[in-house]
Amino acid sequence: MSLPDGPPQSAEGRGVVAEFDSDELIFRRVRADDIKDSEVLPTAFDWPAPSVLRSKFAEPHHAIHVSCCDGKQLPPGKWGVVEVRLRDLPTPFQSGQGKTFHFFIRHKPTPTCFAHSELLCRADDDPPEAEKQRPSNSIRILYLIELAKRASVRVPPVDIS
Repeated sequence: MSLPDGPPQSAEGRGVVAEFDSDELIFRRVRADDIKDSEVLPTAFDWPAPSVLRSKFAEPHHAIHVSCCDGKQLPPGKWGVVEVRLRDLPTPFQSGQGKTFHFFIRHKPTPTCFAHSELLCRADDDPPEAEKQRPSNSIRILYLIELAKRASVRVPPVDIS
């Protein structure tokens, strides 16, 4: 597969941009198995701390670019990109036991991928600066189902060999 021109922005000489616009999109690289009948499956967002790219600093295809894959070529197979608008993130999220969780995106650039960010969470009773990379299994499963419902396919899976 040939990618469109233009590599991802590097982080050289740049700092974290903590502010997000609610209209901003996040992009996530997924395997073809994470999409069924054009619907995104909950398996598209793994834990701990699913990596995503900010649309403010990246194009959708950058999610499958080697610079945003820890410098590693993707394994052969079909890969695509899904997106979620930040205002559509299911947060706050209520557990069955009445506990409230807040899910948010934290900008965490890597040297070769300035747009790199992670999906994190914290419970209502955690301090505001707390960041959990992995909620409990029951919350995680319920949350991923809701998140997948709000995601859409941006780049249909293509064969990468």
